[in-house]
Amino acid sequence: MRVGLDPACGFLDRAVVAAAISGFRYLGAGDVAELVEGVEALLASGADDEIEQANLRYDQLIPADSRLFDLAAARMRETPGDFAPA
Repeated sequence: MRVGLDPACGFLDRAVVAAAISGFRYLGAGDVAELVEGVEALLASGADDEIEQANLRYDQLIPADSRLFDLAAARMRETPGDFAPA
């Protein structure tokens, strides 16, 4: 179940959100990382309409969790040494 970026950014510890941002960048999804960073600022300002737009944009960029698996698989093919052997 997906609930949106605002609950995730609003309730998770800042270190966890920072790790997610770093992970998106590592996977080649810098646009998603920037979006998450932007939501943090929007939450601080209480910009509800913009937060909703960010949630919609996230859904466009990551329409299903399988997209995250695809990004990780592509990264593993590009840099297999970054991953532990199975």
